Amino acid sequence: MKTLTLPRQAGINIYDGITKDKRSERVKKYLTKKRKDVDSAYANYINTAPAVDTLVPITLLKCHKNSLLHAYEKSTASLKTLRDALFEAAIKSKCPFCQIGVHTTLDHYLPKEKYPEFSVLPQNLIPACDECNRHKRALIVDEGTAVRLFIHPYYDVIPNVNFIKARLKVTKNTLTIVFETYHNPLLSPQQYAHINNHFKTLKLAQRFNKSSISELGDMRDTLKRLAKRGPSFLKAKLLKQMNIYSNVGHNNWRRILFETLANDNLFLTVNHKYL
Repeated sequence: MKTLTLPRQAGINIYDGITKDKRSERVKKYLTKKRKDVDSAYANYINTAPAVDTLVPITLLKCHKNSLLHAYEKSTASLKTLRDALFEAAIKSKCPFCQIGVHTTLDHYLPKEKYPEFSVLPQNLIPACDECNRHKRALIVDEGTAVRLFIHPYYDVIPNVNFIKARLKVTKNTLTIVFETYHNPLLSPQQYAHINNHFKTLKLAQRFNKSSISELGDMRDTLKRLAKRGPSFLKAKLLKQMNIYSNVGHNNWRRILFETLANDNLFLTVNHKYL
């Protein structure tokens, strides 16, 4: 989970550019007709964020809805310029939802199928990886808790405290890293529910484990060589590796991985052989 810099582009300027670029006079006419409603919806989004789940979709005829979806689904020069700018702004970061994958797609934080008015709003378009996009689908709120399912990378403030932990498990000579959230006392019940919803829905426990095993696989020979110099030496090297990722955030999966390894005496003395 990581925040991104809020896009500076004015949504209505993007909308106007896409409208102008459209070759279909019918689509152009419908987009022009809904401009005032869309502009008002944009203002509501900006003023309501991050609690955008409370927004009510604007009333649209089918032809208007299709035209608003057409604005995103059929590329234009203005849309391409926007896409390029959003990806460029996030180029130094991994996917903000998971911090594992590279962002290869734009995710609609509020799904365009339910909120077509936000289909080309820059502040609703999140550079993300394909896997997060697939898991996220058109989901918005957890019905059980009435809390949003996902962190909004542009608007949510991610608490600067630990809320993800890991433990090592060896089963049939196979090492597994079990990641899970925990309710840090510094988090309100709603903050924790929001974080936990995000973690579970995007299947981050399984994905962090898979990424960790891959990471350790690349380091297997090095770690086993370090282990021969004793537990204290191996621990020091693991803590050094942990510190490399500390600036990325308390809850970065790599930081947690190396901290967990460094503080697990069984790993330092015996279980490293199961890498």
